[in-house]
Amino acid sequence: MNPCEKYDKEVVFGIQKEKAAGQKKVTNQKEVFTFIQSIFMRNCLLCRRYTKSGQRFYTQHSPDGSVLALLSRRTGKFFRPFSVYLGTLVLVIFSLLPARLPALSDSTTAPNTPPKADVGAILLSDVQLALADGGAYFTAPLKFAAKDWLLAAGALGGSAALLPLDESLNALMLRNRSQTANVFADIGQYYGDLAVGGGIGAGVYAIGLATNNADVRITGRLVLEALVGSGVVTITLKSLFGRSRPYREEGAFVFRPIQFDTDRTAFPSGHATVAFAVSTVLAERIGDPWIGAGLYALASLTALSRMYHTKHWASDVLLGSAIGMGAGLLVTHFERERKKLLSGGERLFVYPTLTGVGLTYHFR
Repeated sequence: MNPCEKYDKEVVFGIQKEKAAGQKKVTNQKEVFTFIQSIFMRNCLLCRRYTKSGQRFYTQHSPDGSVLALLSRRTGKFFRPFSVYLGTLVLVIFSLLPARLPALSDSTTAPNTPPKADVGAILLSDVQLALADGGAYFTAPLKFAAKDWLLAAGALGGSAALLPLDESLNALMLRNRSQTANVFADIGQYYGDLAVGGGIGAGVYAIGLATNNADVRITGRLVLEALVGSGVVTITLKSLFGRSRPYREEGAFVFRPIQFDTDRTAFPSGHATVAFAVSTVLAERIGDPWIGAGLYALASLTALSRMYHTKHWASDVLLGSAIGMGAGLLVTHFERERKKLLSGGERLFVYPTLTGVGLTYHFR
């Protein structure tokens, strides 16, 4: 029995128990909605299937479907705006990018975006640069300084330190659920979805490509690079550690190495990785402290939402957040270093391509 089925059965049992005890009499549509919502909100905050779970009850008690329609209207008021929230956020970021990002001079656009190159040449150049950044990302530990190793150890050590607190923090989340918190938690969950993060990166890239804005296009490429790099690391660690998710109620110390079942791939959090990878790249590229604070706050909301939905432990989201942030910082660092090299005189670049190795010679 999966967690959703388990909680759905608890909902039905709770209804039958309270009705049998005479604690609640359902007499009209409004009371039915309030009663079912209160029980369902208390028992099933994992799958968010309000309408589907409610339908099982209404099939017996409201054959005409009028109460189900009422439930659909009520829940739709909370959950339909999610796409509007995210869409508005992305549009605001897009509108600010051209104004906030420093404009590259003509001499610094090559080989990223030749001034009069066609779309095919630009795409090929970006693919080559993405491959080069990918190679640099996965070999970065070989070039870590003492400070870099200290930061990596801090992320791992912090996650390990949270292990004894995972279960108590999970219980704290369960005790503080509310309808308002549900809305914020769902917004955070959607922001950490890979499809949303990938959509933001692809959308920023497409806008930069369509408007011939190199800075915006590069930002989109860096978002996608950070998602791919951090995603490979997170997915590998998930399967390697095989940690049981909180909703399985097996405890915070259950690890079964080499797992591919999603119920046992909690460590680290993929949603936290995605959210922090996207927010870090955008914050670094935009450069505005207030916008950066908002982006990191949104990413933090994603991390908390994974605990709120009992999908992850605190130590999971901490490490996932660190992986995403680290990837975002690395790819933006690569781009800054590339810009410095391009403005510093004659340079020869060697990088992998789809068909072999590419060479680019830049001269002032």
